[in-house]
Amino acid sequence: MFGKLRPYLNKVWYAGFGGICSTDIWVLRAKENIILDSLLPVVLRFPRVVAMSSAGMTGTNLPRVNSATFDRIEIGLPPVNVQQQIALNLESIKKWQDSLRDYRDKLSEFFESTLNKAMKGELVN
Repeated sequence: MFGKLRPYLNKVWYAGFGGICSTDIWVLRAKENIILDSLLPVVLRFPRVVAMSSAGMTGTNLPRVNSATFDRIEIGLPPVNVQQQIALNLESIKKWQDSLRDYRDKLSEFFESTLNKAMKGELVN
């Protein structure tokens, strides 16, 4: 899904299910043997794609991507077998990011708990 309202905000989301959405959203589907489903949102977030779609905005109060401009954006893609390797690498990186985020949250909780105990005098012997 690609948010056509204020495209410079880079509103791209992969929906792994069917449904309905606002008219300010384009539902884009990956073409088989051209691009993997999982890589389409990644490609749509490329700075070059964001810049090109933003350059084609129309309207002042609620600027939207012009569909003619968006349709002319060309993106070079590697073969699907290379995309599969890229997708595996990205999934591995995502898992690592998630584990680091969990670790950061636990450290933050530990810091807050320690600070709270210190301020109550519970850490002084």
